[in-house]
Amino acid sequence: MGLEKDRGVKVEDIILAMKGHVKDGYKFNPQSSLSEHDHDYNKVPTLNDKVQVLVSVIDASRMEFLSDDLIKQMKAVRLAASDVGIPQMAILTKIDEACTEVKENIRNVYKTSPTLFRLISRIL
Repeated sequence: MGLEKDRGVKVEDIILAMKGHVKDGYKFNPQSSLSEHDHDYNKVPTLNDKVQVLVSVIDASRMEFLSDDLIKQMKAVRLAASDVGIPQMAILTKIDEACTEVKENIRNVYKTSPTLFRLISRIL
């Protein structure tokens, strides 16, 4: 489950999970967020409960079609991770489909591509 509109995980729940407040086995509900009064809310998270790194996997060939709302949600999660000191990384898949320079020669992935830069700058 991702951040899909009306079907995905709520940003608030992702932030709670990063901070360790979501117990193992909790089933995310796209209709409502977890609250501190729920049985699956971990009131006293340990270091083992907290997220150690945030990895975002993004299909580069679909980045042009990401809605502004989804971009805002991704930024909110990223900023919340920064606020609590969680290191972050992004993995872009299908970059050859998103960028003609890379499709022509995969070695161009290591060069600055205006197409890839424009796509990535949307989520930063």
